[in-house]
Amino acid sequence: MTATYDMPQSTLTGTETPYQYWILRYVPNTVRQEFVNVGVVVGRDDDWAVHAISNWDHAGRLGGDPTQAATWVERLTEEAEASQCPPLPEITAATGLSTSEISRRQALHNNHVQIAAGGPLVTTDARSGAAMMFDLLVHDPDPQPRRIRAGTRLRRQLGDTLRQWASQSFSASRSVESNPSVSAATMRRPARFNFLAANGHLSLHHAWAFESGTTATDLLVRFRAWEVPVRDLRESGGAVTLPGTEESQALDQDVPLTVLFSEPDPAETDRVEVLEEARAFCRQYEIEMIPENEPERLLRILS
Repeated sequence: MTATYDMPQSTLTGTETPYQYWILRYVPNTVRQEFVNVGVVVGRDDDWAVHAISNWDHAGRLGGDPTQAATWVERLTEEAEASQCPPLPEITAATGLSTSEISRRQALHNNHVQIAAGGPLVTTDARSGAAMMFDLLVHDPDPQPRRIRAGTRLRRQLGDTLRQWASQSFSASRSVESNPSVSAATMRRPARFNFLAANGHLSLHHAWAFESGTTATDLLVRFRAWEVPVRDLRESGGAVTLPGTEESQALDQDVPLTVLFSEPDPAETDRVEVLEEARAFCRQYEIEMIPENEPERLLRILS
């Protein structure tokens, strides 16, 4: 069902001009056809503006990793500010629809980010129009700094520990890579890990801050989404690919997996329950859980 919005009525004056607007959507899974509005584009001629969300953690509540979408929107914003926004399909009543036209639009942006048809808009300039349409069409709640910082801090700690391990050897065989993508024939979607470590053999490492997330429910949904591809990896093995490359390396079913984690406040019982579910999952699938105050355990595992 397509939502409709009543545009603010405005009389065209000497300072107002007809523009077009489009809606930017983050689409974590095109099969489920679920999306989150993450911004708007307004423009005409050489006057363009993009107004996008700042809380991408909130956008990721449907699952997936919104990082690629955020990067794409940032680049689009830069192009708009330089008045060199890439051309978007015009929206006119005379265009009509056909199979070829639908296919063409689907091919433009059908994964991670979609450009959805908006309509005509009367405004004084693109920036003002983008701000107005953003307020009407996009929800961008204020982030919770404490919770977001927890996840960032933990990932940084994990990365620092792994790089310390790599630097302790004069051998070039030790290396650490960020954000590897793990896939297998049985996986419905790639598994994301924070780091891949290599020392003659491969190991995967991830950070989970159990005090992070907007709500305990949000945290549970994200962890269960992570469980699915990790379970597939343990059951059938897979392959790992690094960002920006097309080369992959095989992963055995018993590839070492570790999770560096931080505990929630004991008073937050709903988050404690999520942590207990995570512990049970990691025990079942032989994933080493390491408390954030014991990083030396990770060094012993890698050595």
